[in-house]
Amino acid sequence: MTTKPTEPAVDATQRAMQAFMDGRPGVAIALPLKDSLTQSAALVQAVAQRVPLVWDGQSQDRSMRYRLVPVPDPDGSVRRVVAFAEDVTEQMDDKNTLRSAQEQFRFVSSQSKDVVWQIDGKMRLTYINDADYHLRGCPREAVIGQSLVDLFTEEGRSIIAQVLARRRESAARGEKNTILKFEAPQVCQNGRLLWVEVHAAPFHNQSGQTVGYIGITRPVGEHGRMESLMEETQREVLRQQQEIAQLRLSLQEQALRDPLTGLHNRRYLDETFPRELSRARREGYPLSLILVGVDHFKTINESHGHAGGDSVLQALSLILNLGARDSDIFCRYGNKEFLVVCPLMGLDDAQQRAETWRMALSESAVEHGGYTIPVTLSAGIAAFPDNGADVATLLQRLHQAFYRAQQGGRNCVVRSPGQTGD
Repeated sequence: MTTKPTEPAVDATQRAMQAFMDGRPGVAIALPLKDSLTQSAALVQAVAQRVPLVWDGQSQDRSMRYRLVPVPDPDGSVRRVVAFAEDVTEQMDDKNTLRSAQEQFRFVSSQSKDVVWQIDGKMRLTYINDADYHLRGCPREAVIGQSLVDLFTEEGRSIIAQVLARRRESAARGEKNTILKFEAPQVCQNGRLLWVEVHAAPFHNQSGQTVGYIGITRPVGEHGRMESLMEETQREVLRQQQEIAQLRLSLQEQALRDPLTGLHNRRYLDETFPRELSRARREGYPLSLILVGVDHFKTINESHGHAGGDSVLQALSLILNLGARDSDIFCRYGNKEFLVVCPLMGLDDAQQRAETWRMALSESAVEHGGYTIPVTLSAGIAAFPDNGADVATLLQRLHQAFYRAQQGGRNCVVRSPGQTGD
């Protein structure tokens, strides 16, 4: 969750911070929460809710996103914020490209007499043009959100099930872009049955998984079934819909990734951690959190520049992937911190894993600008159910353990005491 004021409600404090951060893009700066910062109603609200204050702006010819992130102390109080400016010009360019593609698609689909539609990975209709109303008499608002199969008769649903089964067999053979073609009876608003021909093409996420279909439906002649290929206009509609879908997925992925390390970001963690914890509670298995931070990171930046600091963070992100499981969630949590969510892992295994990372980093040679940068890390660990059963409690115990690791001389791993005081 973030607090993002709608334009033009950017107050004087935000404008001043914007000017301050424009000269330091990509650099996180800790600031005490006092003086003019306390005069910003938006920031005061964000601090009260313990969420980042985020807004967009322009710096010369670049699109920027600004963040003021409240930083709780071990006692839970917020006495400072971290300011960060991020260049999002490429993301904004992608959004403009997406908007242009959507406008082109709307124009092409509005000219089509055939029904043009799109469904998500659960077969729910997310788009359908007006041709469906003219063909079946069903208003668009009554159709969006329904399962595509609900538009067909029982016989039609059986046909679709067979088609999808063949599609899964094709996918298992590595054929991921097969266009589906079939004929089946639909139900009109007045109860009349209508045989239609359906052409549908899958679209995929960056992992290659099918996340939806784009399709065209047309009525079949009463005395025969149409066998011809899709017309050029229909192919163009499918192409543009696929382009839009891929752009949208790309934007969603960019919004959830840290551009420096390629790991997920704080926003992704905020979305997924509560869900993972809920699943752990429901199914009764342990879940560990590991907070890792680079020791003396400020000194590294001062001695080797921010590019040197970036090299250290990239090296650490690679080390964190040592022995990674598919279920693990790696996120860049702050300027120098990474948080790892480890389902099905207790405190002992999490401590052993963090120790592996600590030793691997201390023994690594991070090369930058002809120099070898010595690097160590500190880590804190907390787990469900040992240290708490809700998000807030677990994060608080995690931060306390991390704070003790830093105060205890760094280059060490500290676990939060369990309920039994271990």
